Amino acid sequence: MGLWDQLKQRRITQIVVTYLVGGWVALEVVSTVVDRDILPGIVYRVSLTLYLFGLLVALVVGWYHGEKGEQKARPVELVLLFVILVAAAGTSGSMVRSWMADQAGDRAGEEAGLDLLTIAVLYLDDDSDDGSLAPVADGLTDGIIGALSRVDEFDVISRNGSEQVRGAGLSVDSVARILGAGSVITGSLEQDDDELVVTVRLHDGASGIEISRESYEWPADSVSTLGSELAGGISEKLREVLGIEVRVRESRSRAPTAAAWLHVARGERSLRSAVSAIRRGDAAEAARGFAEAEAAFGLAQAADVSWTEPTVLEGQAWYERVPLAESVDEIDAALTRAVERADAALAVEPNNAAAMELKATALYRRWTMQLVADPADLDPLLAEAQRGLELAVELDGSRAGAFSTLSHLYYQVGEPFEAITAARNAYRNDAFLGVIDGVLWRLYSASYDIEDYGQATEWCLRGYDRFPENFRFTQCRIFLLTMRAAGTPDVDGAWELLAELEPLLPGGAAGTLLRSLNQMALGGVIARAGLPDSANAVLLRARLTPEQDPGGDTPTVEAAMRVIMGDKDGALDVLRRYVAAHPGHFGRTSGLQWWWNELRGDPDFERIRTLN
Repeated sequence: MGLWDQLKQRRITQIVVTYLVGGWVALEVVSTVVDRDILPGIVYRVSLTLYLFGLLVALVVGWYHGEKGEQKARPVELVLLFVILVAAAGTSGSMVRSWMADQAGDRAGEEAGLDLLTIAVLYLDDDSDDGSLAPVADGLTDGIIGALSRVDEFDVISRNGSEQVRGAGLSVDSVARILGAGSVITGSLEQDDDELVVTVRLHDGASGIEISRESYEWPADSVSTLGSELAGGISEKLREVLGIEVRVRESRSRAPTAAAWLHVARGERSLRSAVSAIRRGDAAEAARGFAEAEAAFGLAQAADVSWTEPTVLEGQAWYERVPLAESVDEIDAALTRAVERADAALAVEPNNAAAMELKATALYRRWTMQLVADPADLDPLLAEAQRGLELAVELDGSRAGAFSTLSHLYYQVGEPFEAITAARNAYRNDAFLGVIDGVLWRLYSASYDIEDYGQATEWCLRGYDRFPENFRFTQCRIFLLTMRAAGTPDVDGAWELLAELEPLLPGGAAGTLLRSLNQMALGGVIARAGLPDSANAVLLRARLTPEQDPGGDTPTVEAAMRVIMGDKDGALDVLRRYVAAHPGHFGRTSGLQWWWNELRGDPDFERIRTLN
């Protein structure tokens, strides 16, 4: 009997169709329950898997038990059913284990506070034999970071953050915890004849497990667009993994040629090396790096005068040279050159936010150092710097450096609320900014000045957690105890903080001044504890001579602590002597702090405030 005749005699079609219909109805019920979040999604996936394997079971049963009359299970049928059931159990079990592992990873990420949409891009490894691709690898990494940063759905760790962990030899999960990243991208670069081969790996930050690996090949002469192309491929992979729609927006600037792009990549690498050498105190290495950077940027500018990026970077290199200057004239020359390069870029591209930030920052530094021939020019200089910084962040709200400088400027001119807002924007845009310790300090200082104890405490402790060796974040813990909201102070604990601070202070005159300021703050803490005689003794012992404190920084702090102590007459006496020696230095900024609330309205105090 042929196969077709056997099929006609059996009820296999009836059995299979009945199974398909019944199973489909059951799947629809499961789907509805899952869609309403009554059961997890894995239940539907397992049900669908079992349904498909069940179809094989229906075929076997229909074939061996489709005839009429009594039928017995045959050995072949039992073997087939056993194999199908084992395969179904293994497949569904694997799916469940994988789901449970994903859930555990998600929980680990949540417990670590890691968001998969927060992405850290680590610098690509140069896998060339002679290390010649290092500038290209750095430039590609910067391009990827820049392109991914323009995706609204992502929170991308800045290049400053990536630099912080570079070369540290840390595991991926350790890097993720340091940077607070839920997703980490690593990779390598090598050259195969005329092609660049980039391997990119996407890791789960919480566990460090590699989620995916992709390789990309591009002609070496198209390197100028490679960063954006790589970011597009990475975004597509992230879209698959995270289940969200992402779109990489067009780059703000493009190199005119691959050669020009490579010059800028080499220049930026040399500039970073020079800045790093300054921090190490290696002036010779820094000078060499700046010279190499300037030469590379010059070659890039020659390729296309309308491309402003190398011009701005050259100006940035001049600004970064300031610590190497050996005289005021050299500082002035470096800042002047930085402004000239920024103006050159602005002449070509008037709304270039980077050029505006560079120019305004250089002008503000001239103001802080009073590098003008006529003191009457200081106020216009400050106003121009402020306008430039404000316009830069208006054009590009992601410029953390401009926000940081603005926060410093606002604090200097007595606008603490504006200083806090600008500093918050700097911290939000780049928590790994090179000057982030200064940003945290201004967030604390401005919050302290307006008597916001909660915010002052938060920023002080955050600074202490990140920069425990920075004396300022131990100092602020002492000053916090002078605030009324701190409650009854622990005097013994304050003395311990003062002892903890001592080895962190710099040497020389700066250390003497800081030591005095903190001892006076301790006097205020003791006064708040109800021990005025002891407080007075500490304040008197902390005083410095005019030679030790030529700027007159300590008298205002002593006066403030005497206000806390309830010694208003003593406070006014100190302020009178201070203003007599430093007319005009106690005014709109110092007079706004909460320290002076008890003196406001007092004729003597108001007269002191207005003395010039």
